Amino acid sequence: MAKKQFPKLYGGIGIGIAIGVIIPVILFVPFSSFLPTSEGKLQEILNDANEIIKENVTGGLEINFCTDPSKCTDVIGVINRTVIENILDPLPEGEVIVNETTVVIETPTPLPEPEPISMEIVSSVIKVDNTGKRTESKTNIGIPLFAFFVEDTSNIDFDNGILEQTLMIKTKPNIEVTADAKFDVIIGEQSILPSPISISTQGVTDSNGELTLNYKPTPNVSSKEYLFYFRDNIAKFNTTGLTKIDLILSEITVDANNQKFSLSNSTVYSIDIARDPNQLLIKSENGVITRAYPIDSSLKISSNTGSYSWKVYTCVDGRAYTCYRMGYVTYSYCLEAPAMGGGKVTNIKPDGTSSGLAPTFPANSVGTGTGTQSCSQIPVKLDIKLQRNEIYKIDFSNPAGSITFKTPKDKPVTYAFYCANSGSTGALTKYCNYTDKAVIDPLTASLGQ
Repeated sequence: MAKKQFPKLYGGIGIGIAIGVIIPVILFVPFSSFLPTSEGKLQEILNDANEIIKENVTGGLEINFCTDPSKCTDVIGVINRTVIENILDPLPEGEVIVNETTVVIETPTPLPEPEPISMEIVSSVIKVDNTGKRTESKTNIGIPLFAFFVEDTSNIDFDNGILEQTLMIKTKPNIEVTADAKFDVIIGEQSILPSPISISTQGVTDSNGELTLNYKPTPNVSSKEYLFYFRDNIAKFNTTGLTKIDLILSEITVDANNQKFSLSNSTVYSIDIARDPNQLLIKSENGVITRAYPIDSSLKISSNTGSYSWKVYTCVDGRAYTCYRMGYVTYSYCLEAPAMGGGKVTNIKPDGTSSGLAPTFPANSVGTGTGTQSCSQIPVKLDIKLQRNEIYKIDFSNPAGSITFKTPKDKPVTYAFYCANSGSTGALTKYCNYTDKAVIDPLTASLGQ
C-alpha cells in the first residue's frame, strides 16, 4: 500500500524514541536488557541497547535514538505501551504488532476528483443581406464527455450577402481549455473547401465561461471569424429550387479541468437558399416579404370583326382575241363582330381552392354593317394580366365552353380568345377559338408542367 509518510512504531518501552532509518528485521533481543535499574540512567540504557542491536542485528549500523520526545521528529514514534496492554487493549484497525512492536500504517489521502463541468460549442452567424442589414443566428451544441464531437424561410435576398461565422467554447469561468477541431462548408452535400480548416485554441475562459475559437486556414494565419461570400459561390447553387448550406465541425476535442470532451461530427449552422431567375421578392405595405413570379402574361377576350374578300380578273395585255397577261382587282366587305356571351376567369390555387378575378367579361350583341366597306370594331371584352406558374380557368356562356391552362414560369405569354364571323355575306359562319380542339388540347397539356 502506498504510504504518505513513514509509519509510527509502538514498542514496549515507556518513553518516546525516533529512529532515522527503518530496517525490516525481527529483533531477538532479551526484553530485560531494556529495563532500567533503580540507579540506571536513561541514556546509559539506550547506549547499551544500541550496542546490543549493532552487535547482533545491524552488522555495525548504529541507530540514533532521540531521548527527548519534544524534539523528536514524527518519522517513527515509540509510545508508552507494554505487551500486556497490547493484548488487553488492542490497537485500532490499521495498526499491526510485529514482535511486540506496533506499526501504524497511515492510508494516503486521495487526490480530489475534478469537479464535473459541462461543455458547449456556441455558433454565432451574422447574416448580411443585400441591403447591409445584419441578423444574428445563434446555436448551442453540447459536447459530451469521452465522445467525438435567398434564405428559404425568410425570403431575404442574399445573392450579394455574407455569412460571418464565429465559434466559442461555453463552460465554467476561469477554466483552462485546449480545443482542436476541423471546419468545413458544404453546399448541396459537396464541400467547397480544398480541405477542412483547422481550429485550434488554448486559453482560459472569461468571467462568462466563454473562449472564442481560432480558425487557422494556414499555420501562419489565424482569425476569430470565417466569412462566406454568396457571390463567390453562386455557381455552386442549383439554378432553380432549394440548395442547403451546412457549416460543419468535425474531429472536435476539448480538454478542460482534467476532463476530455469530444464530438465526431456536428452541423453548427444550416441555411436553405432558394434560387429562381423567374421569381421576384415582393415587400408588402406592412413589411412582409414574399417570393412571387412576375405578373406579365396577358389574357384578352374579344368579339372580332371579319372580312369577306374576292378578286375580279381582267386582261391587261392582249391583242385581238388573245390575252397575254391577266390582272385582278380585290373587293372586300366587312363582317361585323358576332354576338358573344359573357363569362368569368378563375385562379385555381395549388391546394385546390379558387378565387375569381375581377372583372368578369360581359356579353355583347351582334355588330352592324355586315356587307359594307367598313364596320365598327367591338371593344375588347377583357384585357388583364396573369401571373406566371398559375392555373386559370375561363368559362364562356355563349357559345358555351370552358378552358383551363397553366401559365409557364420561365416566360410571359399572351392568351387571346375570341369569336368572329367568316364566309360570304350570304353564308356567315361564326367561329370561336376556345371551342377548337386544336386550341384546347395544348392548353390542357400545360397543366402537367
